[in-house]
Amino acid sequence: MEPELWGMNLAQSWAEAFAAIGTVAAFLIGVLVFARQQADRRDDEASQARQVLPGRSCYSQDLAYSGGTGTDHVLTLSAVNYSEQHIYQALIRRVAGRPGAWDDPVFGYITAHAAESLEPGRSQQLYEVHSDEPFNEYDWAIEFEFVDARGRRWLRRGLDQPRRLRQPSRIRKRLRRAGADG
Repeated sequence: MEPELWGMNLAQSWAEAFAAIGTVAAFLIGVLVFARQQADRRDDEASQARQVLPGRSCYSQDLAYSGGTGTDHVLTLSAVNYSEQHIYQALIRRVAGRPGAWDDPVFGYITAHAAESLEPGRSQQLYEVHSDEPFNEYDWAIEFEFVDARGRRWLRRGLDQPRRLRQPSRIRKRLRRAGADG
């Protein structure tokens, strides 16, 4: 006679316990593999977007050359495409007076020149700010959006990681309406 545990055969009890543990382990491994694949897919999607950065530079020019007096200080804002593919519809959305000050943008939502297409390894000036006072380019942060080569729309705030946009922005919609009306 074989030993019994709670009215069942001991060997059968162990077999059922191992089967239950194996089922749970297989489920957990499946979840982990799925999560890893999703992370790899998101990483692949953002690979080009991480190589598109905002650019900014400052310079001063003497206004005597244009018949004026004094000095004009200029801050130029641009999109720089370090990737190996084109980007499209690069557009500056906001400019903050210091990095991370997105709740209090200096110029609010601005309508800057949109780059319809930007070749790999190139940059294009999108906006220019003039002032009587000198600028420090490191005091300015740029928020801009663009479309990558696969047609995905991205938002980039300064040098933060790009964030994928699912819907066109309010600015993009406003520009589209203005183009249809005008």
